[in-house]
Amino acid sequence: MQGLAHPEPTSLGDSLVEMERFLLDTVLAVAEKGESPVPILLLGLDQGALLALSLACVWPETVSGVAAIGGYLPEIPDWVPDDRPLHGMPVLLVHDPEYPEVSPALQQKTEETLIAKGAQVTVRSVARARQLHPPLAYLLNEWMEIVRSR
Repeated sequence: MQGLAHPEPTSLGDSLVEMERFLLDTVLAVAEKGESPVPILLLGLDQGALLALSLACVWPETVSGVAAIGGYLPEIPDWVPDDRPLHGMPVLLVHDPEYPEVSPALQQKTEETLIAKGAQVTVRSVARARQLHPPLAYLLNEWMEIVRSR
């Protein structure tokens, strides 16, 4: 990281390629078994949330939804990802009020960007979410039930 919201571009790109490869391998493995495809929901915490949100924006056709805990979209100079619509993709942004490092302005910008791309964004604040406190599990379960019923 070169600073909050500014990951090192090469490392971010490499990480996104590895995530894409993992998702593609997963989709192919399910298809080879003759099983029905299942929705792929990404769940990320901190930098994992940054990756999950980024991947959903650059490769939305493989992702059915994203839950991002303490996450935001990165700001990388001279990088403009494809303007790919998210077609109502459910995105849950979970903010931890006990973690002030992610500014409200950065959280707001992420939410606005996702909405502009067509995501169905839900924002929640959960104390101690970064420590995976039990209320987070209840929220995630509730959100996943809503996503699965779509």
